[in-house]
Amino acid sequence: MKLQALGAVLAAPLLITGSLVVGGTPLAEDDDELRALVDLQALELAELRLEVAETQDLLALTATYLEAQAKAAKSLEATLTEAEALGFTAGINSNSRVALLKGWRSYLGDQQSGVPRLNAPEPAEKPKR
Repeated sequence: MKLQALGAVLAAPLLITGSLVVGGTPLAEDDDELRALVDLQALELAELRLEVAETQDLLALTATYLEAQAKAAKSLEATLTEAEALGFTAGINSNSRVALLKGWRSYLGDQQSGVPRLNAPEPAEKPKR
C-alpha cells in the first residue's frame, strides 16, 4: 500500500505537466483522471492516518503493560528475598532451592531491564497574543 501511494505521488506531477503541455490547457478527460487520483490519494492518506493512530495507541498500551510487568518482577524479587530470609533455602537439598532463587532472580532482573518507555509528549504551544 505504501508503494502504491508513493507511486501515485510520483506520478501525479507527470500527469499534471503532461496534460499542461497539450494545447496549454488540460483536457477534460485528464482533469477527471487527476481529480480521481487526488480523491484516491486523499482516501489512502486518511487510511494511513487511522493506521498510525491505531499503532500509536497499541504502542502506548504495550509500554504500559511492560512497565507493569517490570514492577511486578521487582515485587516478586522482594518476595523471594523475604522467603530466603525466612529459611526457604534451609533443609534437605538446600542447593536446589538456592539455584532456583538464583535463576528466578536472573529472570526477574531481565524483566526489569530494557523496558521501552514512551517519550514524554511535547507541550502544546501556547497561543500567541
